Amino acid sequence: MDDIDNETIERLLLLANLLEFNSREDTVAYMERFLKLSEPDFQDVLTIKGFQYTGEKIEVGEVKGKKVPGYVFEYDARNADMSRLEEKKVCWKDPLYLPPSDEIDLQNRMRENDGFFHKTKLKIESVDPHKRQFVIFRNKKSMEEGLAFLNGVEALTEFEEFKKPDFQRSIERIINSYLDKLGFEGEADYLQARKQFLIDARSRKKGEDNPPTPDEIEEIAQDVHDNNKLAFSIIEKSSVIKPTDGSIGELVKRVKSLDNSYLAIQGPPGTGKTYTGAKIIHSLLTSNPDEKIRIGITAQSYSAIDNLLAKVISFFSRDELELLQPWRNETKRSAAIETYALGEGCDFLIENDERGNCNLVASTAWNFVKKRKETEKYDYLFIDEAGQFALYDAIACCASARNIILLGDPMQLPQVTQATHELGAGQSVLEYLIGNENVVDHESGKGVLLDTTYRLRPEICDYTSAEFYEGKLSTDDRCLKREISNGRNGLFWIDAKHKEESVNHSLEEAQIVKQVIRGLINQPLYRYSSENESQVEDKLQEDDFMIVTPYNAQIHLISQTISHEFPHIPIGTVDKFQGKEAPVIIYSMATTSRELVPPGRGDFIYKPNRLNVAVTRAQCLSIIVANRELVEAHASSIHEMRDMNHLCRIFEDEEIAKEWAL
Repeated sequence: MDDIDNETIERLLLLANLLEFNSREDTVAYMERFLKLSEPDFQDVLTIKGFQYTGEKIEVGEVKGKKVPGYVFEYDARNADMSRLEEKKVCWKDPLYLPPSDEIDLQNRMRENDGFFHKTKLKIESVDPHKRQFVIFRNKKSMEEGLAFLNGVEALTEFEEFKKPDFQRSIERIINSYLDKLGFEGEADYLQARKQFLIDARSRKKGEDNPPTPDEIEEIAQDVHDNNKLAFSIIEKSSVIKPTDGSIGELVKRVKSLDNSYLAIQGPPGTGKTYTGAKIIHSLLTSNPDEKIRIGITAQSYSAIDNLLAKVISFFSRDELELLQPWRNETKRSAAIETYALGEGCDFLIENDERGNCNLVASTAWNFVKKRKETEKYDYLFIDEAGQFALYDAIACCASARNIILLGDPMQLPQVTQATHELGAGQSVLEYLIGNENVVDHESGKGVLLDTTYRLRPEICDYTSAEFYEGKLSTDDRCLKREISNGRNGLFWIDAKHKEESVNHSLEEAQIVKQVIRGLINQPLYRYSSENESQVEDKLQEDDFMIVTPYNAQIHLISQTISHEFPHIPIGTVDKFQGKEAPVIIYSMATTSRELVPPGRGDFIYKPNRLNVAVTRAQCLSIIVANRELVEAHASSIHEMRDMNHLCRIFEDEEIAKEWAL
């Protein structure tokens, strides 16, 4: 094909790199797990080191309906909180296997399912981080035979099934069909359709072969193209939906007008992204029940899926519940599902396994990558936290949907990849569609920005709006009715002078965190009451705080420092708290200086997305605790300099933030 423009060439190169997305990610993930088993890293929350069988058995457990004993293991106290390993399959390093000689050797072993991990279905059923114990339920005979062996194992780590053949097949089909659309010769998807048509035609047994006519063959090819219109729309960024504003009514109207296309809804912190998505779904399912619309909900994590699903169900009145037939595959249910779904009478939510009869299906992407006939497709697929949802996964999901609605924010936590991907193949779908801009431009047809925050006081909103959203984010008036009465509302910083240099922990910062909490606890707090749109006086309690830090080591240190005095204050990484809020946020950065940061980790420390998420969890007060050397460092690149400037502005611009006096 001679007549091809540069833009099309770039798309084709991107698609070529997408074909390698899985294998590259799997290779890195596989190797990373191996290294966690080989090197003593007690802060890795997915690897337990230094454990042994206590000799204790619990009475009974159940595996596949059979009662089996539970074996109690004790692990080294230096391990971080191991709760994330609960209900996870684990594996260990097999001493009979040597590490791969190179990447090709590794990929060959993975392809042959012959890696250097011990293959096991061993599953950790429960973890007690206070007792430093975990329980394994296992068939009595097989477990007792393996106890001696397990006692000699150095570490257990999470075992993931890395291969995703359904995803790969979906991507390959779509790419082949796209190549055919462009006029490239090859084993395109429609050629397979032609072949099947011939087979079917010759089996009609009308006394003679009845091959399809050229027109019939062309119709088959067109059907394949039509089946992939949504994928083509995303690949080509060809949405032309232009909402005039972000009102629910306007968005519902635009969603209904989609035709094998997509709509991106960017929701900065506190703008009600999940609320908006849930309202749209509720309207689609209730406005005209006779339409029999089918909607899918997906995200990168079950917590995000359940948050959106629960919010949808909460909008259904008792009288409307009969219009809702939800399904969510059976796995550990979140508190949100227990509270909203089951509490509202949707006790069939988990048990109903007939997805074909359900009008609201919630699942991770695996359920949406399988090729479906046009009549079986979901009318709308809602992808929550689309800023973290891989472009690869989104294109694969097009196999089962007519339209996609993307809810997310590329300026919050990004798509997590471990491997290097060229030409943007490692982007999230939202990053890809919005492009290099921080804010979606509805005039271009790319989507709509929710531009009013219902969480942030103006002192915090002004900073995040200027730094990350081109000054387009504003505060709703009700936010002014949330305040700490001592006048210390807004964005502050504390210069924590480190006595000893450290990359991932600081005792000085842990002590400062405790001092700040002591100074604020039981201070008058005014909350906003939606009932009468007024202030309600209260006092700051432990659950009004969140402590955020980049490192598990600092989490552990702060927990040790404050737990006796303030045992109920949540502490975690930025990733843990995305989507959550509290009146007071304390962000401990822990690292002494830029020079101590390992190569390639500067992006992690200064990442604007992480800073944005950290400071915007706060309704009233956000405090950054950091050693000033972090903002007095020499950047290693222009890109890093730009990222550092977001943090520097907090320390240097008195109109933005002030130093907190202890």
